[in-house]
Amino acid sequence: MHPLVSTPSAHYNYGQRFTPCPPHAEENPMSYYKEIDGKKYDRELLELAEKLTKGQGDGRLSRSDADRLLEAVKDGDSYTDIEKDTVKYIRENFSWTDAADEHFRTEIRKWAATK
Repeated sequence: MHPLVSTPSAHYNYGQRFTPCPPHAEENPMSYYKEIDGKKYDRELLELAEKLTKGQGDGRLSRSDADRLLEAVKDGDSYTDIEKDTVKYIRENFSWTDAADEHFRTEIRKWAATK
């Protein structure tokens, strides 16, 4: 028998302690999703928004930051419900410059209309 056995609910090596897999997305940093208050969001978009607002500038998303977020949203050929929810969350929970907010809203509307 092979010394490493893998099951969907657990990973263990003979002679080592049983370790269950993390049951929730928020506990798994490799998940595509981040769960906030029981709702799934796009982890990559949230982490990008956090990165763009930390450590430099005044903590607001600038127009160039908005362009980077737009590129991340457009990485696929569709605009999923989770991406829509994530964009809404970012718009409501992060500070934006007026120019960035207007630019982002205009561009995301134009792009979403083609999907």
